[in-house]
Amino acid sequence: MSQRPGKKKTGPEAVERRERQAEALRLRTTGMTLAKIGEQLGGLAPSTIHAYIADALVEITREPAETLRDLEVARLDAMLRGFYERAINGDEKAAEMVLKIMGRRDKYFALSQRAVLELATDTKSLSAIDEWAKAMLGRSDKVEAAEVTAVHIDDL
Repeated sequence: MSQRPGKKKTGPEAVERRERQAEALRLRTTGMTLAKIGEQLGGLAPSTIHAYIADALVEITREPAETLRDLEVARLDAMLRGFYERAINGDEKAAEMVLKIMGRRDKYFALSQRAVLELATDTKSLSAIDEWAKAMLGRSDKVEAAEVTAVHIDDL
C-alpha cells in the first residue's frame, strides 16, 4: 500500500482507506466499472479507484507470500538441524547438505545481496578489502581494481 509521508499506517485515515480499498476491490470483482465504483464511494476519480484496487491486491498477495517463505524457511531449518551435527563431526555428505541448505536459506532472505550492498556503501569496509587483497597478492603497493576479480554470489 502506498503511504503518504506523515500519515500513520494504523490511524483512522489509514483504516478508512483500507476499508475503501476492500470495498473497491469487492465491487470490481462484480464487474462494476472504475467510474461507477468511484461514484458509489463518494465521487472518487477512476484513477483513485484504480490505485485502491492495486494497493488492495498487493496487500492480498504479500501476506500469503510471506507466510509461504516462512514455512519454507522452517522446513529448511528442520533439515539443517538434521544434518548439522553430523557435518561438524566430519561427515562430508552432511556438510555438503548443510551448505546447500544454507545457500537456499540465503536465497529466501537475500543475505548475500544485502551484504554486498552494505559493503558497496561502506567505505571503511572497502579499505579493509584493499588491505586483504594486498595481503593475498603479497604486495604492499596500491592494488588496482582490475586486479581483484569480482566474486558472484552464485559462485560461493
